[in-house]
Amino acid sequence: MSSIFFSWKKHKDKTKSEDEDHKSANANLADTGANTASTVDQNPSNSALNPQASDTSKPSIDIHDIESYQHPIVFPPYMPPPIVHDGPVRVCIDMDTYIRTKPIDEDSCFDWWTYNGGSPGPIIRIRLGDVLEVHFTNKDQTGMQHNIDFHAIEGPGGGSSLLTVEQGQKKIALFKPLR
Repeated sequence: MSSIFFSWKKHKDKTKSEDEDHKSANANLADTGANTASTVDQNPSNSALNPQASDTSKPSIDIHDIESYQHPIVFPPYMPPPIVHDGPVRVCIDMDTYIRTKPIDEDSCFDWWTYNGGSPGPIIRIRLGDVLEVHFTNKDQTGMQHNIDFHAIEGPGGGSSLLTVEQGQKKIALFKPLR
């Protein structure tokens, strides 16, 4: 079974409050069953979304015809549970970004850019053949533009150009692991 893990590198030690935030988010792992996500209004034959579209030796998969799975929000050092299925699934994850003020030490705080309230953001776990559908919302009240740069995504910016959002804006992007 091949798995691809998307994550962000950790740049600091966890604070106690951050660890508690992550534990509470990780406590919600019970609801990891498949359910239907909102429909993506994208052309599945678009070669940017489906690299196999231009390769006739491999069958193309229409993302609307495969089972949908809502990805749980799990923060490092914990891992999301494996996705158990016989064929490809559309793995949907809802992510948002906003600034949180968190303590660095007893005397100082720092404004963190967070993904779903954590920094680094949640770990996303998918399998080869799956399609990752990211719903990304900018909830930052400062007016700052945000994006996501997946280090496991090939190409310039790791998908950041697809997921650059202004304050209050939501974008949906599709990714497919190639290896």
